[in-house]
Amino acid sequence: NPVSQATVAANGMLYTAGMIGRSPETGEMVPSFAEQSHQALRNLGALLREAGGGYQDVTFVQLYLLDMGAIEQFNEIFKEYFPVEPPARAVCQPVKLYPGALVMFTAVARRDSVITPLLSASVMASLPMVALTVTVSAAPSLAPRSRLT
Repeated sequence: NPVSQATVAANGMLYTAGMIGRSPETGEMVPSFAEQSHQALRNLGALLREAGGGYQDVTFVQLYLLDMGAIEQFNEIFKEYFPVEPPARAVCQPVKLYPGALVMFTAVARRDSVITPLLSASVMASLPMVALTVTVSAAPSLAPRSRLT
């Protein structure tokens, strides 16, 4: 797979790929919005632990919800993982996500001295990841200006 589960930038911050509600044990997407939200957050936790950190190290989350009507439900679930000092967060509603996904997010975590720069291949292989492509245009008359993968 040409996408890393997470990378560490020169500034020492850890950036994740798209976290979705796919079970690392079965490789299948769990069925409901609540289950997908919990599973995606557990997948993030496993990645953070492998890197030597935890939920408390997350500084920013970019959340993608297929249904913005589910934001309150996600907020309640999110509080379980970030009960004190939750990270900054932005939310948007894309037209589509990974097939079967109802929720997806990326996260940025600080990398203190306890976080190691590399994640083990076994953890990288076991966690589901998604590459998100976004095309941004400044105005309808302009061609797309950037493409993130």
